[in-house]
Amino acid sequence: MDMYEQRLEEFLLRLAKVHAPVVLESWPTLRTEPNALGLLARKLADFNILIITGEIIPTSQYVAEDTPRHLETWVKAYGEIYKAFVGAVFPNYDPNITGHYTDSQWPVIIYLRGAITPVIQMMADYIVPYVAVRQTEHSILPFELVGLADTIVAALEGEDLNLKARTQLQNSCVKHLNILLNSPIRQYPLMPGAPDLFINRDDSPKQPTRVEPALLKPESSDAKLKNNLRIFISYRKTNRNRVDDITQVLTSMGHTVNFDQDILQGQHWWDVIIEQIQKADLIIAMISPGYLQSQPCHLEYMYATALNKRILPVEIEPVNYRQIPVELQKIQMVDFERQDNDAIGRLTTALSVLPSSVPLPKVMPVIPEAPIPEISKLRDEVINLTLQIGPDRQRLIAMRLYEMMRGQNADDAKLARELLASMLKRPDITFSTGRTIENWLSIE
Repeated sequence: MDMYEQRLEEFLLRLAKVHAPVVLESWPTLRTEPNALGLLARKLADFNILIITGEIIPTSQYVAEDTPRHLETWVKAYGEIYKAFVGAVFPNYDPNITGHYTDSQWPVIIYLRGAITPVIQMMADYIVPYVAVRQTEHSILPFELVGLADTIVAALEGEDLNLKARTQLQNSCVKHLNILLNSPIRQYPLMPGAPDLFINRDDSPKQPTRVEPALLKPESSDAKLKNNLRIFISYRKTNRNRVDDITQVLTSMGHTVNFDQDILQGQHWWDVIIEQIQKADLIIAMISPGYLQSQPCHLEYMYATALNKRILPVEIEPVNYRQIPVELQKIQMVDFERQDNDAIGRLTTALSVLPSSVPLPKVMPVIPEAPIPEISKLRDEVINLTLQIGPDRQRLIAMRLYEMMRGQNADDAKLARELLASMLKRPDITFSTGRTIENWLSIE
């Protein structure tokens, strides 16, 4: 028995003596079993004590001063998973959980205490051993994490959860499991896991062993990219609520999502959007009838196409497919009209089979001009009394404003009428154009 195992045994027995004296009675027999310390830790879970242990893995980006932050994030992620299950399955009970350090030595040994025994037991049977085994793998799909959450819900007899509660629970589990799986704290295998956790797998937890950093395989850039995409969402303003929905799903998968919510007051909004598109690994186009009519959306996906960006069209409202731009018709759309488990599954699958990224073109395309509404540009001309507008240009402006006044957009129609009236006050207005405008305004 090495120093770590001796230290772990002393600590577990000390916990048992204080919180679960009955466990001590079986220890003389239990200690002869393979993985005796893991079995002892599992018995403590029956008394609301969850044991986690691990060691930080130095990398080229490792900074010793960050260790306390990494530990806090690691422990907090377990706490959030516990709270998610308690809140969903036992909503009338206290979801608080506390974390305690054994000492200041490494590998670190921490125990968490929560009041809801079934949840602590399920975390000991599923979450802790799952993270320990799967942490070094780089191809874990959200499907698998959602399935793990659903397995625990079934074990807790929470199958009657409504769709909203189940989705929130799944999203929380996926988010915090990803934090644990990608943590620089390499968790040690300890507890054996539930019998159905590693069905058809040959990697169930074994006796705790120290993880040597040299044995860890470096993560490829492609794996990192698929696990944590930088996503820009192109959408029509009227569909903002659906953007919030899909953003929650994507961030729970570990992706970084940008759209115009990140633009600060005072920034040139179009410059920020152009920069976000340039830096994105993927552009998601939120397809709806309004999207297909939007000039800003058209410019966004056309610029993304010119940059060789991967684009994923996501249908959020029924559309006439013949009206979809040809470049987007070439890509299989994701049906996301209803946000349910099936829709999330379709989105997850689409993200997992994305084509490889392509470098930016050697000759960068021309950045499109900011899509300022035409009526705003006309307004600047009309109210600028220092600008001399010739007769031909007056007629063109008046005709375009008249068309807008007669159009379907109520806001544009109102402003167009006001601008036609303003044109009559210009000192350079010609008699014929002025008379035409007066006739138009008198008709309405």
